[in-house]
Amino acid sequence: MDAYHYFYRSDGTPRTRLLNPTYAETLDIIAKDPASFYRGSLAEAMVAAAAAPPRPGSLNLADLAGYKAMKRSPLCIDYRRRQVCGPPPASSWVGIGMMLGLLEQNRFSLGGSTRRLGADHRGPTPSLCRSRSLCCRRSGRFGTTQGPVG
Repeated sequence: MDAYHYFYRSDGTPRTRLLNPTYAETLDIIAKDPASFYRGSLAEAMVAAAAAPPRPGSLNLADLAGYKAMKRSPLCIDYRRRQVCGPPPASSWVGIGMMLGLLEQNRFSLGGSTRRLGADHRGPTPSLCRSRSLCCRRSGRFGTTQGPVG
């Protein structure tokens, strides 16, 4: 199934419930044996997927087998009276932090009026802070100064 049909029904309306049993099975395998991410059939499937067209990559089994996870300190920024944290480079977090900095400094139109967005604005900040993929799980900080969110 292509990405469009995963998110939208054939009539073009968005799906309200998304299921991904293959991904769920993969997570179960990793939960039972974390090393399986780096070796065996799961690693072989990742290498095959990375080598597939239209843009084949160069990932190989030796890359996965030789990978060593390292604990790194998060990069944190203050944003609207909150501390938002993410992984250090190489990651997209630096770009996200820069975008939040631009949002903090600029005025945007809200409901026909132009005003500076205050700390109480309920725009993108709460959803960003709840996104565990943008925050540092190991440090226990999920984007706020009050500890974990969600």
